[in-house]
Amino acid sequence: MIDDIKHTLSDMADAIKARYRPSEVVGSFVKLKRSGVEQSGLCPFHMEKSPSFTVNDRKGIIHCFGCGWSGDLIAFYAEVRGIRMVEAIRALASDAGIDDPIARDRLAAQARARRDKMDAERAVAKQSEAQKLRTVFAQRVGITGTPVEEYLRHRRCWPGVEIPTIGCLLEYPYWHDGRVIGRFPVMVAVMLMPDRSFAGLHMTYLRADGKGKAEIIDPESGEVLPAKKVRTAIPYISGCGIYLTPLRGHMGVAEGIENALTWMIRRPDWGFVAAYSLDNLSGVGLGEGKRRRDVPKRRYPSKEPAMSQPGYRPPWGEEMLSWREGVPVTSISVLADNDSKDPVAAKCLFERARRKFSNIGYRSRIIYPPVGKDWNDVVRGETDE
Repeated sequence: MIDDIKHTLSDMADAIKARYRPSEVVGSFVKLKRSGVEQSGLCPFHMEKSPSFTVNDRKGIIHCFGCGWSGDLIAFYAEVRGIRMVEAIRALASDAGIDDPIARDRLAAQARARRDKMDAERAVAKQSEAQKLRTVFAQRVGITGTPVEEYLRHRRCWPGVEIPTIGCLLEYPYWHDGRVIGRFPVMVAVMLMPDRSFAGLHMTYLRADGKGKAEIIDPESGEVLPAKKVRTAIPYISGCGIYLTPLRGHMGVAEGIENALTWMIRRPDWGFVAAYSLDNLSGVGLGEGKRRRDVPKRRYPSKEPAMSQPGYRPPWGEEMLSWREGVPVTSISVLADNDSKDPVAAKCLFERARRKFSNIGYRSRIIYPPVGKDWNDVVRGETDE
């Protein structure tokens, strides 16, 4: 009897590995970014700021260079859910349509308990991080007369006035893998949740003369590092925004600060907010989109928003009590980019954002720039990046 059970479980495990790539299972829990044959992201098993968690679909191996965890997709699923390997096999088999006679309802309580524990640990860690970030933002100076002003003038989106939610950090260190790579002027912006609580800081590292973003290279590995960073003060920042103006009846919502400022100059009667990322602007999708013709077995993002996880949204109801200088929002223009490497997928996400705002009750539309450009490119007449 025991041998029969082991044989059944072994067959199920083989079928699961034939059905799923490791990245498909890991991608449900970790945001992955491709780097050659591997994909990497932040490890879900320990707190870290730089990705050290790697997935190799060819070898079927998942490994974290930070904490040392290693295993296959079944071991990962068991670890992240806080369940036994046997239970992981049965759960994955059920999801894949592989026959398993044993119900998995009893796993729900274990999974919830593990998630609650991890959420509590993250919350404790973020309490101290939030105070650090508040201190960092308090050290800012006004943007007038700094490399930030020069950067915005160079990008032709200088509004001509100070913006309370944006400042300049002079000679601020760039940390990577526990090392200071260099010191740069930084355009720092505060991110706020709909109830105006502090969510974190958006940081753009600039050249010393302000005429563009800093070119940051790790001297040890030669890796080109991103000039923009987001430092979070709470475990989940989905829904936050960088508010460049008070709330107004009509709001322009852009992905990035530069695009929002570009429109702020041409429409001073609107209010403006930057959602900081397209994922946050669009929110989570409901189901799957249409099948792609260019990539077999892949689909475009769904245009339908999952309203339980909407991403960025304006404040409403009692949240408006925290925005005393603002007025209720009635309509929204989504200020889209049109320079994505995957333009069809990007348009699906912008449409998802529009539908989300429409579902909430706002009059909403999307405004696209010419193909191959974002709105800041249009104003500058060329693409710097």
